[in-house]
Amino acid sequence: MNQPTNSPIQDFLNLYNKERTVWTYQAGVRAFLDCMTGDPPTARGDKSNHNRERYEQKAIEYLNQNRNHGQDLLNFAGSFKDKPPYTARIYMTGVREFLDYHQIELSQRELKLIRRKMPKGKARTQEIRLDADKLRSLFQHMDIKARALFMVLLASGARIGEILQLHLDDVDLSQSPSPVMIRQEYTKNSQQRITFITDEAKAALLEWIKIRQSYLESAVNRNNGLVNKGIGNQKATDDPRIFPYSMTTASYMWQTALKNAGMDSTDKGTKRRQIHPHQLRKHFRTQLGQTQIPVDIIEILMGHEGYLTGSYRTPPDEQTLATYYSQGEQALSLFIREDQNTKNKVQEIEAELQRLREENEALRIAEKSATYQKLLELVKDENKLNKVVELLNKA
Repeated sequence: MNQPTNSPIQDFLNLYNKERTVWTYQAGVRAFLDCMTGDPPTARGDKSNHNRERYEQKAIEYLNQNRNHGQDLLNFAGSFKDKPPYTARIYMTGVREFLDYHQIELSQRELKLIRRKMPKGKARTQEIRLDADKLRSLFQHMDIKARALFMVLLASGARIGEILQLHLDDVDLSQSPSPVMIRQEYTKNSQQRITFITDEAKAALLEWIKIRQSYLESAVNRNNGLVNKGIGNQKATDDPRIFPYSMTTASYMWQTALKNAGMDSTDKGTKRRQIHPHQLRKHFRTQLGQTQIPVDIIEILMGHEGYLTGSYRTPPDEQTLATYYSQGEQALSLFIREDQNTKNKVQEIEAELQRLREENEALRIAEKSATYQKLLELVKDENKLNKVVELLNKA
C-alpha cells in the first residue's frame, strides 16, 4: 500500500468527472469510515471544509492501521440490513474502488463472502406513480428555475446528471422541437446523442434564461459568505451551464415542490421518498411507448444503446429523430395538452350549437310550409285565397 496523502478521499474522487458518481462514492466511503469508528452516520453529503477535513483524517488513520480489510468489509456489509439493496451495492462498490486505489487488494474468497453478506433483491421502495394530473400539480408549486429544469427533464427523457451539465449552446431553441445535444462527457455510457424538448418545456426554459444571469450573480454574492466560513466552494458568474447549480440544490428544489404540493411521502420500510426525479425519465418512456414511435427510437433518445435491435445500431439522422419525436410531443405535454382538450370541447359545443340552429331553421321553414298547405286545402282557388288574405289585412 502506498503511503496515504493528506487527502486520500479527494485524491480517489478526482478520478471521476460525473457528479453523481462522486457524490455516491463519497457517501459510501464516509459511511464505511463511520462504521469502522462506530460514529453515527452523519454529514456524508456535507461539503463544508470542516467535515471534509474530518473524514480525510479518518481515512488517513484507517489506511495507516494494520487492519483485516476483508473482515472490515464483511462488517460493513452486515450494517446494510435496513438499507435498500441498490444503495448498499453502490456504497460497497465505492469502498472497494477506494481501497483498490490505495492498493489494498482482497482475495477471491473474501469477495465471495462479502457478496453473500450483501442485501439481496432489487429496489424495495414502493414508488407512487406520477400521472399527468400529479405532474401538473407538482409543477404548479415550482419557481421558474425549478420548473425549467424539471420540465426539460420530463420532455427530454435525459438523466438529471446529464441535464445539469448542459451548456447554453447545447440546446437550439430556434427549432421546434428543440434539439438537445447530450455530449459524451455528460453521459453515463460516454456515448453522445441527440434528444429534444417540447414547446412547453422550451417556453419554461426561455423564461428561466431571462433571469438566469441575475440569479447567478445573486448566488455568487450569497455564496461568498459561506466560502468565508469554510462552507462550500467559490461560484463563478461566467458558469456556462444552463442550470448553474449542484445535484444537492436540484434535489432540494424537488423536495420543496413535493412538500408544497402535499405529495411528499416516504416508504415505511426503506424510509426513502416515494416520488423522485428519475420518475420523469420513466414517464417519458411510458408516454412515448403508448404512441406509434418505434421502441428503438425511444431507446436512442434515452441513451439506452444496449437495448437496440440490429437495424438501429447506427442511429438515424437528427431530422428523422425530430420527426419521430414530434409524433409523441402531445403525449409528453402537460399544459398544452390540457389547453388542446379544452379547445376540442369548445369545438364540439360549437358544432352542436350550429346543428341545433340548422335544425331549428328547418323546422321553422317546414312549419310555414305546412300552414300554407292547410290554407290551400281550405280554399282551393288561389285567387280566392288571396282575396281572403286581402280582407284579413283590411280588417
